[in-house]
Amino acid sequence: MTDKEYQWMMDVANKSLEEAKKMTKEEALAHLMRCGHLDKDGNFTEPYKHLALVFKEIKPS
Repeated sequence: MTDKEYQWMMDVANKSLEEAKKMTKEEALAHLMRCGHLDKDGNFTEPYKHLALVFKEIKPS
């Protein structure tokens, strides 16, 4: 990987992080549903069930 490619990846990651910090709880939950991490009831989908151990309760609005 070149320095230019590395810098591009870091810039993309930092931009994504900044955008995530601006999300409301509702927007974050909707994003996780669109990505397939959560179902419509706010439960983790099968590939992500292990994440439920980290979160006590997640309720979509």
